[in-house]
Order: sequence, then C-alpha cells, then structure tokens
Amino acid sequence: MFGLQSIEGIEAVAASLRTLKLGGTRKPIKDLQRLTACSHLETVVLERHTTAVKALPARTIRSLTLCYQVRSDLRSLSRFGQLRKLAFFHGGVQSLAGLLDLRLDSLELDGLGTPPRLDEISNATALRQLVLWRLPRVAQLPDLSKLKRLVS
Repeated sequence: MFGLQSIEGIEAVAASLRTLKLGGTRKPIKDLQRLTACSHLETVVLERHTTAVKALPARTIRSLTLCYQVRSDLRSLSRFGQLRKLAFFHGGVQSLAGLLDLRLDSLELDGLGTPPRLDEISNATALRQLVLWRLPRVAQLPDLSKLKRLVS
C-alpha cells in the first residue's frame, strides 16, 4: 500500500481494531487524526509516519514499534500509560531520557546508525526483555546488574 494517501474509512472498524501496522507510503498520509477513533488499539507498528504517534489513543497502547523514525528522546511517549513494549528499528532515538517514566517490560533497539548512550537502561529495573541488535557504534554495554527481572 505504498500509494496509500488516506485512511478514510478506518472509522468503520475503529471500535474493534486491536492491532494496526501502517507501512511506509510514497507521500505522507494527511488524515492520521482519524486514528484517535481507534479506542481499543493495543499494538501499533508505524513505518515512517512520525506524526501518527500524536494521534494514537494513549490509554490503550501496550506495544509500539517505530520504524525509520528519529526521536530526540522518549519523553513524548510518557502519555502512553499502558505501554509495556517499545521497539525502534532503523531510525533511532537520540537520548533515552524519559525511559524511566515508561514502565516497560521490553525494549528493543535494532539497526540504529547512531544509537543513544545506553546508560539510562541501567536503571530500567522493570525490564524483562532487552534486545540490542545491529548497533555498530556501541562499544560498551550499560551496567545490567540492577536488571534482576531480565530473562533470556
């Protein structure tokens, strides 16, 4: 659906929609505010569509995957009170500031060209899963000794 220009019609399934995967498109989709009608969304994968995050219903999202997006930090995600899984693929986050405000069980950083300093992870004691994958510029792992809940 690389040519998708509008998500008009999503209202027809908005009340029952639990998972949304919105791939990259040739041009930005202009009517992403329609996502606010998706009041039961739990799992969201967004490829590019950086403005869509603002339109997501904050109280129900439990899993958020952001692909080919760059964020300055995680503070803007703190409104997602139920968020438990966060993943970044081939984009990135410049700082993990705000990580501790998210009560994440799972954090995945994959293929980030310039990854953030990972020190903040040391204090994210609620994490049960941590995936650091394809991070060529990371020279040292953070201290993981406080992460007692991590499972392999």
